[in-house]
Amino acid sequence: MDFKVHGPFDVPRVGKLISRHAAEQRALWDQVEEEFPGLSSSIGCYLFALRGKVWYVGMAGKQSFSKECLSLHKQALFNEALQKVPNAKPKLFLLPKVGPSGKFRLPSGQDHPVIEAVENILIGVALKRNPSLLNIRGTKLLRDVNVPGVMNNRPGQATAHSVRALRKALGL
Repeated sequence: MDFKVHGPFDVPRVGKLISRHAAEQRALWDQVEEEFPGLSSSIGCYLFALRGKVWYVGMAGKQSFSKECLSLHKQALFNEALQKVPNAKPKLFLLPKVGPSGKFRLPSGQDHPVIEAVENILIGVALKRNPSLLNIRGTKLLRDVNVPGVMNNRPGQATAHSVRALRKALGL
């Protein structure tokens, strides 16, 4: 169950918003295809980033990246992030699932559970770096659960001997 990392790709903008022009979005997918044939038709996880921080993690499990990543709902989320980080250049990372031969997996429904699991892991990693992550689904527990020294530390919790020992055992 391998994934590869491709990008970052520049997401087209018009002024301070993601471009809704079909021609500009097509240019993005043409660039992706020129560099990595078959990637825009594949499935996996994707991440939207601004200034080196991920603002949204998504998955394309039942339809291709080109149909999922810049849908109207995703554009609205990306525009929300752009309002918080004005003048940033929006970037898109694509993490396609690949088969044993290294070929990109295409939509079939079989890979959905694995892609969803990887999406959840990536959401956890992204949320740790950016508490303003725009994902809602899958983040409630990640935002609310407190494990001293590991998740959502409260002041003074990381000083106990047992907490320090756990952090060392986990390599944190």
